[in-house]
Amino acid sequence: MEELLLRDIAAAIHATGRGTLVLVGLETDICVAHSAIRRHEAGKRVAVAHNATFSPGPAHEAGLRRPDAQGIETLTVKEMPYGWMRTIEAANAFHNGPRDLGFPQEVVL
Repeated sequence: MEELLLRDIAAAIHATGRGTLVLVGLETDICVAHSAIRRHEAGKRVAVAHNATFSPGPAHEAGLRRPDAQGIETLTVKEMPYGWMRTIEAANAFHNGPRDLGFPQEVVL
């Protein structure tokens, strides 16, 4: 049953046609790390938002080291869009773009 669910989730991700996944969630050392590694091995660009994941105690840091060792990006939520835009021009275009996309409450314009 669990394997069927995982295949359904993988199929749904693939059906979006998107090549980049941003992972957040609980149990950084198990759920997040395993998901990141499996999707990376499946050819997706994967980033883990390390300040939007959690495991108790040292398990959180251990869970971030595993994807990092596989070449998977680990960034803060705030770093992601700006790190990926790379230029001032792209950042300005992002800020001047469609307003219906909205911004997280933590982002101050």
